[in-house]
Amino acid sequence: MINKINNKIIRIFNSRLIKIGISLQNTIFDRDVFNNDQIYIDEIDIKKQFSHIFSNNIWGSQESVSGPGSEVVRTEKYRQNLLKLLHKYKLYKIFDAPCGDFNWMKKFLEENNNTFEYLGGDIVSELIDSNIKNYPSYNFLEIDLTSDKFPKADIFHCRDLLFHLSYDNIYKILENFINSEIPYILFSNHESLYLKNIDIKNGGFRYLDFRRPPFNFDTVLEKINDYYLFNSFPKKSYLLHREKVKVYLKNF
Repeated sequence: MINKINNKIIRIFNSRLIKIGISLQNTIFDRDVFNNDQIYIDEIDIKKQFSHIFSNNIWGSQESVSGPGSEVVRTEKYRQNLLKLLHKYKLYKIFDAPCGDFNWMKKFLEENNNTFEYLGGDIVSELIDSNIKNYPSYNFLEIDLTSDKFPKADIFHCRDLLFHLSYDNIYKILENFINSEIPYILFSNHESLYLKNIDIKNGGFRYLDFRRPPFNFDTVLEKINDYYLFNSFPKKSYLLHREKVKVYLKNF
């Protein structure tokens, strides 16, 4: 009798918890967090849009114009996990895009004695010019990931980008990747039981879970932990092979 009562209480609690979670998702998380006029100057021209974000330090970090997620302290665990993954799969030639201002990646390469062959790419001309000037020992190129041909590499490292883009441009980048000669992609993902994906304007931000519609990436090769903030969803990076992404895109 007592067990039946306890089980009923648990079911009621879980049911209400789920309803609370869905309510929170609909009111807080299921939206473009940066939906304001300060962000958007040209939602179609992504070069102009992200150049505006860079020039005005829209993401508000005092350390990196690429935003708080590119601060060295927030990448401490991620750098350790990234190193293990790259060694496990023997991926030593990295195409890192967007590379932003190279703030944390420089730390990663230096603490590993520059054993990786690195190429950083970004759509913002000023960032690439600055990186070439400030870090002459590394290679950088200006690239529009939605349309320009990808360089040859072992892995396309795409951290903290796709959740800033519209569905259309996410598709274009993934399609561009599967048409490249790069075998692997590693990209950022948020995980939650209650998260519902939405489309946004380019340059905004929403939590994005590729396991859910319209992407439905239900299996990945590896997951590595990124940083986690108390008021957000856990962020991980997913590793997939190019051929698997090709299969998923057929249903997108």
